[in-house]
Amino acid sequence: LLVTPVLLGVSTFPGEFRVAPSFWLLSCLSAVVFLFGARWPLPVTLILSALAVPMFAAQAWGLSGLVPYLGAVALAELTARTERDAVVAVGALGWLTALVLGVALDDHAQRWSAADITTVIAAFGLPLLLGLFLRSQREIRATAEAEIRAQERGAMARELHDLVAHHMASIALR
Repeated sequence: LLVTPVLLGVSTFPGEFRVAPSFWLLSCLSAVVFLFGARWPLPVTLILSALAVPMFAAQAWGLSGLVPYLGAVALAELTARTERDAVVAVGALGWLTALVLGVALDDHAQRWSAADITTVIAAFGLPLLLGLFLRSQREIRATAEAEIRAQERGAMARELHDLVAHHMASIALR
């Protein structure tokens, strides 16, 4: 929420290089929506994907061009947080659609150049890979914690068994 206005501010230069007011509005709206990603990752991913399309189509200067990629961060978060692949597929399809439409609607550059194809592949693939990596790390950590708990329960059960057996033996001797 705080970084977005800074990115927009440093991208505004006197003269020709200005960030359009509509881009400012969409960017700030995207930053506010992004705040709710932890609570509602799929709707936030889809909303940010929809907001990214007009931002991709607009001419952005400097660091302000990074703001539409909040959708990529939201997709990574969605992939990391949810276990259901169908939900991830819906979010990924929304983000891929935003990327493709953004390239198709961009009037300021040659369409589907090698740079555009590379950007789409990277902006789509990297968030998915990062999210899958984070999800697998969480699952590995949960599995390791479950194994440690099981081992500790077993040790406690053996200790309790030995204690009860010792008491029963002493009762039998008395």
